[in-house]
Amino acid sequence: MTTPFQLGQAIIGSKVETVPTVFSQPVIQQQVPHSGGTAPKVALFASNSGTGASVSAVTGYDMAGSFTITAGTGPIAGTACTVTFGRPLAAAPVAVNVTVQDTSGSTNTAFGALALSKTGFSVYANSTWTLNHAYLVSYQVWQ
Repeated sequence: MTTPFQLGQAIIGSKVETVPTVFSQPVIQQQVPHSGGTAPKVALFASNSGTGASVSAVTGYDMAGSFTITAGTGPIAGTACTVTFGRPLAAAPVAVNVTVQDTSGSTNTAFGALALSKTGFSVYANSTWTLNHAYLVSYQVWQ
């Protein structure tokens, strides 16, 4: 026998809890990434990303998006680039999730977000990148 879902009830096994006690208050989603808005600008730190490095395929908006960095000659650890929001936020984000995939092969370089501010953030590489490899950078901003 199937018990139909009713708002405000939790079904635990065959027992129906009319007042679930898992959370003391209603759970409310605070923020979702926007599906529109202003596109950010991405600027490379040429001294870290290597001579001849480039940025391409910038897609998305201030709150979520992606771009590709192709490492140039002599890339080193450090700040890879800065992402400047198209429209400054009211306050600095609580967090910026950054994931980076080496689309040209496999490397052990880890990346993260630094210098979070209401105008943008920086993407940091913790070790040397691989010459001429393309890195897909995806980000999500949380306020």
